Amino acid sequence: MVVENTLIWQKADDEEKGGVRASRHDRFALEKGEGSDENDDGSPSSSSGGARMRNRSTRQRSRSSRRSIDPSAALPIQYRTLSQDIDDAERQRKGEQAKAKDAMVSKFEAIDWHKISSAELEKRLDTSIVAGLSADTAKDRLRAHGANAISPLPNPWFGKVVGYFFKGFGSILAVGGILVFLSWKPLGEPAPAVANLALGIVLIAVFLIQAAFNGWQDWSSSRVMQSITAMLPASCHVFRENGTQTEIAAADLVPGDVLLLTAGDRIPADVRYVRVSHDMTVDRAVLTGESKPIKASASEGRTASASDNYLETNCIGLQGTHCVTGTARAVVVATGDSTVFGQIAKLTSTPKAGLTTMEREILRFVLLIFVIMVTWIVVLVAVWYVCLFLCILIALVYQALGRAGWLRKAHPDWISVPMLIVSAVSVAIAYIPEGLPIATTASLTITANLMKKHRILCKSLKTVETLGAVSVICSDKTGTLTKNKMYVTDCSLGVTTYTTDEAVLLAEGAAASAFPSPLNQLRAGAGLCNTAEFDTAAEDKDDVEANGTKKERRIFGNATDQAALRLADRLGPIGELRAAWTTVADLAFDSKTKYMATALALDDTGNNNSMAHQCLTHGEVVDSTFGKANRSAPALPLPAVQQNTLLFLKGAPDMLLDKCTRIVQAGVGEGGSSVVALTPATRAAVQQTKDTWSVEGRRVILVARKILAPGVLVSGAAAKNDERLKSEVHAGAFTLIGLLALMDPPRDEIHDVMQTLRGAGIRSVMVTGDFGLTALAIARQCGMVSTRAVHGMADLVRSPSKSVGASSEKTDAAPSAARKWAAKLHVARADAAPMDHHLPPTPPQTTALLLTGADLLKVNDYQWDQICSATHYPEIVFARTTPDQKLRIVRAFQARGAVVAMTGDGVNDAPALKAADVGIALAGGSDIAVEAADMVLLGGSTFASVVAAVRYGRLVFDNMKKIIAYLLPAGSWSEFWPVFTNVILGLPQILSSFLMIIICCFTDCIAAIVLAYETPEADLLLRPPRNLRTTRLVNWQLMFHAYGFVGMFEVVLSFTMAYWYLVRRGVPFGELWLSFGNYDAAFLATVDGLDGLTARINEASSVYFITLVVLQWFNLMAVRTRRLSLFQHPPAFNKATQNLLLFPAIVLSLGIAVIWLYIPQLQVVLGTSGVPAEYYFLPMALGLGLLGLDEARKASVRRWPNGLLAKMAW
Repeated sequence: MVVENTLIWQKADDEEKGGVRASRHDRFALEKGEGSDENDDGSPSSSSGGARMRNRSTRQRSRSSRRSIDPSAALPIQYRTLSQDIDDAERQRKGEQAKAKDAMVSKFEAIDWHKISSAELEKRLDTSIVAGLSADTAKDRLRAHGANAISPLPNPWFGKVVGYFFKGFGSILAVGGILVFLSWKPLGEPAPAVANLALGIVLIAVFLIQAAFNGWQDWSSSRVMQSITAMLPASCHVFRENGTQTEIAAADLVPGDVLLLTAGDRIPADVRYVRVSHDMTVDRAVLTGESKPIKASASEGRTASASDNYLETNCIGLQGTHCVTGTARAVVVATGDSTVFGQIAKLTSTPKAGLTTMEREILRFVLLIFVIMVTWIVVLVAVWYVCLFLCILIALVYQALGRAGWLRKAHPDWISVPMLIVSAVSVAIAYIPEGLPIATTASLTITANLMKKHRILCKSLKTVETLGAVSVICSDKTGTLTKNKMYVTDCSLGVTTYTTDEAVLLAEGAAASAFPSPLNQLRAGAGLCNTAEFDTAAEDKDDVEANGTKKERRIFGNATDQAALRLADRLGPIGELRAAWTTVADLAFDSKTKYMATALALDDTGNNNSMAHQCLTHGEVVDSTFGKANRSAPALPLPAVQQNTLLFLKGAPDMLLDKCTRIVQAGVGEGGSSVVALTPATRAAVQQTKDTWSVEGRRVILVARKILAPGVLVSGAAAKNDERLKSEVHAGAFTLIGLLALMDPPRDEIHDVMQTLRGAGIRSVMVTGDFGLTALAIARQCGMVSTRAVHGMADLVRSPSKSVGASSEKTDAAPSAARKWAAKLHVARADAAPMDHHLPPTPPQTTALLLTGADLLKVNDYQWDQICSATHYPEIVFARTTPDQKLRIVRAFQARGAVVAMTGDGVNDAPALKAADVGIALAGGSDIAVEAADMVLLGGSTFASVVAAVRYGRLVFDNMKKIIAYLLPAGSWSEFWPVFTNVILGLPQILSSFLMIIICCFTDCIAAIVLAYETPEADLLLRPPRNLRTTRLVNWQLMFHAYGFVGMFEVVLSFTMAYWYLVRRGVPFGELWLSFGNYDAAFLATVDGLDGLTARINEASSVYFITLVVLQWFNLMAVRTRRLSLFQHPPAFNKATQNLLLFPAIVLSLGIAVIWLYIPQLQVVLGTSGVPAEYYFLPMALGLGLLGLDEARKASVRRWPNGLLAKMAW
């Protein structure tokens, strides 16, 4: 029982109306269970394994008088609270008068699906456990009950809308707009300035535009997530139309459907188990908070659990929980909102998710800009008052002395409250790049959509950001590096090996003989000890391709069992054989024991002798009760099995070969085969066959059998049979039938992918359950291991004080398993030099490392330091690993500073997927793996998609830096200096506050958004991964580039152009210097008075504005690359580097600028003016100079990568 914290449970004041008021929330953020799974030889699959759960710490926040907590903790609390209320109601039913109960508690208290028998269950739901529902019935019920989906929960729209308006720079814009309105009226009376009104209107307009854009971005993101949810696999297997197994969408489930559950499946609805395997366990951690899986049962009432509580019984499976191990047949009893999950969902409130890395970086930059802005405002005001006081004091002194004739008699009068407010707001506008939030959200949305087009689905923004920093990719082998299309290439019977085609020909040639071929024994073991099933529904459909070839029959099951079943069916029809044998007991595959076992008995079909010959030699059939036609034992099921049973064993040879004492010998004895003792020489020959196949990269499966005497197993006693089967396997004495060699070829593109990752500084690590030789061979085929030198456990130094020489002596005396494997692969060993610092010396040549799960049990922290060191072992293969060890590997790399991505598709991958910084699942993988992952590769995606995802992760970070580097020079630095010179030096504000807004939110913002479409630079995947802790989005190098280089260049040129225009218009610079708005009458007379001077200053302001707009075109071209030349990364005429949207953006920005300058009505209100043609072309020439200077800087960085300019490069 989870300890109860403060609950969100909010009951309505009007409980008598039978409702519970649901807390508002945005979404669920549920911690999913984690499990494990491997195939028969220890490799991962998607059908069985263990589960674990990593609970998040509860986060609490205050909202008025309520408190809400993280849903990963809240959901179990709600579940336990509801369960406790049901128990309380059960106890109060007797001895107390019934009290008014919560409607939901009463509902679950009355449910009795867990108490009724299977027959009653069928009757109530009008279904058949064997046949399932008919298609018509299912359609009718779907219309009646609706889709199996939880209704969307209400959104806290008010909080969202407030966030749209006030996040980012929104609050500053709003406050600034209100203050400017106040400076217009009433503070500006009796002569309010119309320009202040216009500025206030523009600020509020920008405030509203930003809010609208934030709302659009949120709506767009929600649409993307909805499409992702729709594209993710959500299917299940049901029995319909007279027991035919078929795959349907989970949303189409209806009450009464008969569901097939296997390990790794998420239970899609509330179900009642009617048949379960002995090892069926379910992880309810998502509801209960308890990580230990519970044993499932098909028995009703108290025989299933110690409680009559519907939520606690073991014969009920609840929606959202996971099947960890085993299989079950279950009947759906509730769907959609009627499920426990759906009901509790209404009681859960979700707090806002934390900031992503990118959001924190942007917030850090915003706070930095805000602090600088406030500091400058305070400094400017303070300096102004100090200077004003000193000027007045000096003027008074000189006037008293009669020597003040040269001083201005009138002090400046702009320091009124309205002017002070406008100046402070001008500083704020100048320093804040108002277009940054718009450009940022647009950039991230564009990148997410581009990834979606490549069928790469990221569940959160954080995933996109983190991908760019990945330094280690831990990859499962099956289905990730390989095609996951496993097939049997070779097989052996005894010590004789055959190719698959040879075996099929031999089986066909022996079909007419008196006794079946000895290969039938291998067929029986591969087909009967197997959980895969042919898709019988597909067999009724057209099975011919367009070119006339026959389609390959579809099989449900893991890849290993599918390959074994295909071979068995090729050697002879498997359906009749399976129909003749009844499974008495079985042991599902376990990732620790690495085998599966199945005990079978013959049905009374009248063909027992023939069916026995399919599985045994002639002598064994005669000597056992299998061959007796008239046995007195009644038919199954029985309290005790009164006949011989046949126990098949299938799994990893290194685990099972020692349990075999005899072997089937082909070509000897009556019937073409006999059973002989497994001598040391024969055992060595079998071992050699296994090693040969393993070295060639093939997975090897051993098949064995054993006859169990009557009475060993008890029909219907799953728990007892479980222990007896384990004892029989442990006792050994099996007969080895043969080996199967399975090939899962590497993906076609995988070698190039490994080369790309290696060039990007990303280590590729194979983590698999396969045998070491097989894993190493596949790693070589994939290009993951490129060196011939392979180290093992013995080469890892255990402590800094132990010399490598001593370690080598010990190794030479007792060679490690890795060294033996290296010898078989003819690889050279690189001996390490003596250690003289913290870690042992790096091997003299590039060296790979091969470790097994057994080795990992002995690795200490110092050895983990060596393993995780990229300089020591850049290429690593972990073989024979368990789910716990996969998780340990991920955490070991993370603890040493690596950003880890983990790929996988099986249940056994889920713990590591969840723990990794970026978990990457394949869409066809198990439900638990897909839910544990942060990113899903949809159908058609390959491992190459991981490289594409990493490229996008790096690209979005690069493009964000480019956007900021583009926005700051004109949108911040060049806008600040006109205000600074106005306040400190008394010059007129040469760029109006209104035109500042136009630059930030229109002319610059359009081009900044286009930068989000920039293609990667050529060296994007040639750089080392960025460090999340030290690499900042905005660092001092970027600030220096934006302010000290480009910004200062634009400031100087813009001031020069503006004041040159004034000089040409008869306004000398000396008349403006230190004027503070007070001009000599003689000077004013030369410029047509104050109105004429104001008109000229407005024209100069427009010149300054146009100069900035034009110079930004060349800055736009310059920031496209950080180190490469414009000619190496051209914006056009090269499909790999072009961004044709740049040119429409330039034209559009010029068009917007012209609109504000040339419309007469706007000129009157906003004080703008047209600009002579030469002031368009001169900035273009100067912009070429800016571009040339930046090209020279980049050339210097490339030429001297360790030079001063390289260290200052952004």
